Amino acid sequence: RGQLGEPVRLNLGCGLDVRDGWFNYDPDPTHHTVSQWQAGEDLLFASGEVDHIEVRHVLEHIPHSINEETWFGFWEECWRVLKVGGTIRCISPMHDSEWAWGDPGHCRAIHPYVFWFLSADFYEHNAEGGSPASHYRPRCNFLSDLALERHGEKETPMYRVDTIIANLTKEPLPEWYEEMLK
Repeated sequence: RGQLGEPVRLNLGCGLDVRDGWFNYDPDPTHHTVSQWQAGEDLLFASGEVDHIEVRHVLEHIPHSINEETWFGFWEECWRVLKVGGTIRCISPMHDSEWAWGDPGHCRAIHPYVFWFLSADFYEHNAEGGSPASHYRPRCNFLSDLALERHGEKETPMYRVDTIIANLTKEPLPEWYEEMLK
């Protein structure tokens, strides 16, 4: 899909941040220069075709559902299209930032612990003791590197956005985890 030898990069929820050489997607139909896409929909790429996915201020807009299928479905679809070793960079307001709930379109707060649920290692360490997390079984496995950034001043909350930046790397599913998913 990309130019020969060029990485295939997706910019999901790009808004007005349309990038040359990237596949840019946004749910807003008024953004005529990008393809329309909603979290929970399939990405039109073959399994293992994508090198990198950028997800800026999207996660906090993914709605809750009764069994979290939209949330985990988003991650499973990203994992499916990424190459092994491919990366996702996510930027969202921190759960304790004024802007976590300041935007009326936000429907979830992003805490750093939420990324644990995307790693097979987390389930291996928690399945034995019957952890509350042990019933989730997403078909994905990411290594995560998290960073927290503070922007603006406490005295001016209108301009302060505390963000979490999650850099995730696709890992293959371990055999024991594949068996557990059956």
